[in-house]
Amino acid sequence: MIIDTEPEKNYTPQVDLTELYLKFKEQYRNLFMLQIGETAFFYRALGRKEYHDLSTSEDFNDFDKEELLCETCVVWPENYDWENCDAGIPTELAKAILKNSYLDSQESRKAVLSYYRSEMYNMDNQITCIINEAFPQYDIETIEKWDVEKTMKYLSRAEWKLTNMHGLQFKDPEGAFDEAPKQQADTQQVSQGQEASYQVQQEDEYDVPPADQRTIRGGTKANKLTPDKMKELQRMKELCPEIDWDNDLGNQGIEGLAQDTVDTTAPALRPGW
Repeated sequence: MIIDTEPEKNYTPQVDLTELYLKFKEQYRNLFMLQIGETAFFYRALGRKEYHDLSTSEDFNDFDKEELLCETCVVWPENYDWENCDAGIPTELAKAILKNSYLDSQESRKAVLSYYRSEMYNMDNQITCIINEAFPQYDIETIEKWDVEKTMKYLSRAEWKLTNMHGLQFKDPEGAFDEAPKQQADTQQVSQGQEASYQVQQEDEYDVPPADQRTIRGGTKANKLTPDKMKELQRMKELCPEIDWDNDLGNQGIEGLAQDTVDTTAPALRPGW
């Protein structure tokens, strides 16, 4: 009596699906599972070049392409016989692979691009890009796996390298770090203080008080004639006796110069000119 010990084709042994998932997840960035009947299929995403080569090939018909697509991406069950399986399995699985690879339509690719563009408003993703720019030997997905302490260490080094060696400037959007708003406020206070100090220095240097504080003689209301200034004025009178200090209308400011007796007629129109 002969006993056939050959296992049934496409027989799937009982396995721990969680253990399988964790095992393959270490190898493939995008891993998916689809249960069809009693069989669980684990598959990876299809690459763009793989899709292009397969879709443009003229050596296979549509059914053959579905089987090749499944054979390319399915990682479990191993050595699955696609030619002798139920006819609907490759078709259903191929659709799922294309959908989760964002290769089923142009709208799918646009949607995933929009999603990742929106993620760039997240400070963590910006940090990853900054570190990758300064340290290109680390790819983005490797940096994303680092813990916070290591990430902040490399971020500080990246900022220093890019600022001091490449002349780039950084902003901390939306106060992502608690210290950033405080530092920014301190910087603004220093800047405002320097500007105020500069303005005060200019006023002292040129002695030009604000318009609402000036008197008709060009001084300030707080800068009135003191006994010492009166003595100085008397000394100037003695040095320049030709000036009528008491009646000079120039001491009355612009208003004092606007005299009614001034002839404003053009010289060419004056009689006897």
